[in-house]
Amino acid sequence: MTDRKVVLKMVMSLDGFVTSPDGTHEWMFEWFGDDSGEWNRRALDAAGVHAMGRRSYEIMGRTGPRPRDRSQTAMNEKPKAVFSRTLEKAEWGPAEIFGGDLGAAIAELKARDDEGTVLVHGGPNFAKSLTA
Repeated sequence: MTDRKVVLKMVMSLDGFVTSPDGTHEWMFEWFGDDSGEWNRRALDAAGVHAMGRRSYEIMGRTGPRPRDRSQTAMNEKPKAVFSRTLEKAEWGPAEIFGGDLGAAIAELKARDDEGTVLVHGGPNFAKSLTA
């Protein structure tokens, strides 16, 4: 049994801004510099699985599966764990849908004998449910 690291990747401004009113995350890209872009690329490369809620999955999946750069390729090729009680089919794959207990699903992902971190992409509601 392994105990993979779980890393939460959530962008937040110094004044606490994490998402636009429409729930998108496009605002953050104008503020990415070389240092944050490099950290992001390292985190994506180290990921064994990308874990996210339905909303993040759908927003990020709009740009895939067209490889635009190294970051997009890392997102497209690696498996995704999508947490949703409503999503029935995952178009942007490889993807596995988890509809039950979030804590149990994260524990299962951590215990799998796979390489890389469980990189959790999410906003404040998803992050809060990880600790609940």
